[in-house]
Amino acid sequence: MNKMRSCLFGLLLGLSMCQSPVAHAAKYLTSAGPRFGVLYLTDKDTRNKLSDYAASRKENANVSPVLTAFGWQFEYEYLNSGGGSTGLIEFVPLVVGLESGLVLPSMNMVIGVRFANGFELGFGPSVSTGVRTDVANAGTPEETTRQKATVGVGMTGVVGMTMRVGNMNFPMNLATVRNENGYRVSLLFGWTL
Repeated sequence: MNKMRSCLFGLLLGLSMCQSPVAHAAKYLTSAGPRFGVLYLTDKDTRNKLSDYAASRKENANVSPVLTAFGWQFEYEYLNSGGGSTGLIEFVPLVVGLESGLVLPSMNMVIGVRFANGFELGFGPSVSTGVRTDVANAGTPEETTRQKATVGVGMTGVVGMTMRVGNMNFPMNLATVRNENGYRVSLLFGWTL
């Protein structure tokens, strides 16, 4: 897992060094727009809880460690250096797990910077839906378990690169979220004019 993160970070860093500037002081580069991609759950216990929760709603449901993610990125520029670099606040609401019969909403707020060449870096809070297992009468013949959707919080770190092709921008972001259940790693793509 660490090698994969190091390789992806190195790739994004290398791309950032090779790109020509795409932002101008008069009009900063925006990556606001649709997002789609995948999310990987590193914690086996979390995957098992999600599988149990999906099975309680639909027979024979199975949750993969890799889930799809769809959403939208909203941006607010709070600082412009005049040379193309901008300070940003980004809001990224996502829906995760639709292919597994789950609707797991997630909201991420990232405070960061996007440089003139399209490379970006940021950190911020993440709020997402999870699953909690409630056990009643543990250790007795009447023991019952119930899966309940809950809300969890964590911190996210994001590195990304926005590449320009003609009049279109194609952002790609790698994000890691750390919460009490372990890590979630997501790779998101999008486009904007």
